Amino acid sequence: PGPPQGGAGGRRLAAAPGGGGEDERPPEERQVPFVARIVNASGTACGACDRRNCTGCLLPKGSARLRLRAGLLTGAVSTAKIYLALDWVDSAVYDQDYVDAVADDVSVARANATESWRDSDGANSDSAPAGEFSQGSGAVPISACIDAFAQPEELKVEFGNGVKCETCNENVDCVKKLEIWREPDVLILHIKRFHFSGVHYEKLNTPIDIPIKELNLRPWIVGPSATNSAPYELYGVVNHFGGMSGGHYTSYCMNTEGKEPVWLKFNDESVTSVSLGKEMEEVSRQGYVLFYRKRAFSSSNLINYSSLL
Repeated sequence: PGPPQGGAGGRRLAAAPGGGGEDERPPEERQVPFVARIVNASGTACGACDRRNCTGCLLPKGSARLRLRAGLLTGAVSTAKIYLALDWVDSAVYDQDYVDAVADDVSVARANATESWRDSDGANSDSAPAGEFSQGSGAVPISACIDAFAQPEELKVEFGNGVKCETCNENVDCVKKLEIWREPDVLILHIKRFHFSGVHYEKLNTPIDIPIKELNLRPWIVGPSATNSAPYELYGVVNHFGGMSGGHYTSYCMNTEGKEPVWLKFNDESVTSVSLGKEMEEVSRQGYVLFYRKRAFSSSNLINYSSLL
C-alpha cells in the first residue's frame, strides 16, 4: 500500500498519538498508523456491505465478528478474495519501513501455491470435453445466487429504509425476506451483473456456474408443492457485454422444432447454430438473463398451452 495522495479529497482520520519525531521502536511494537477498511476491487466503495454511502467497513480487531454481504465469499476458498484499503493518517506519518517489515502470513504462500497449481496443466482433474469450457470451482454456483436472493434483509431507520408501522405510524426497523411458495413452469433468472459502489454502478463479470439441466428449486420452496418439484432445463440466455455507458447484447435459444434440439446464437442480424458447451465461458461471465422451463409442465398449464397451438 502506498501513501495517500493528499489534498482535500482524501480520507480524514484522527491524528495518531505521540506527536512528531521518528519512532525508533521495532515495527512490531509500533502503533499501527492506519485503519483497515474492506473495499471493492477498485477501492472506491465498501466490499462488505451494501449501504449506499459506505466507503469501506472497518476490519474488526481480534476475534470480533464482521458481517459480510451475501455471496461475498461464495465459491472455492482459494479463489475468494477480500480487498483491504489502508487509510493512513497523512503522508507525513507514512512508514515504508513498517510496510516492508510486515511478513506475509503462511496462508498467503498457501493460497499462491494453490492458485499456481490451478493454473498448471493438471489443475482440473475432471476436465470438460475437448473444445468445451469447464466452469470449475472458481465459478459461483447458481445455488449461491438463489441463496443470496432468499437471504433476510434488515431495513434500518438509521439508513433511511425503515418501514412505516401500520399500528403506531412510526418508521421502524424490520426484516424483509423473499420466499418461493411454488415453482413456476417457466423460470426466468435475472443475474445481478451491476453493483452500485456508492459512487457509480460497476459491471460484474463474475463467472456463474450455470446448469444446462437438472436445476431444482426444491431447497427454496416453502409451500406444500416442494415435495413434487421437477427439474428445470435451460432453453434461453441473454448476454450483456460492456458497462453502464454502453454495451452489446447477444442471446442463445434452443430450437426444439426438429428431431434433435439445436442451440442458436443471435448476434444482431447474424443467427448461427452452436454447441452450447463450447459457448459456456461466454455464458458464464456475460449471462444476464437465464430462461428455464420444467421438463414436465403442470396439467393446468398443459391445457392452456395446448389451446395456443
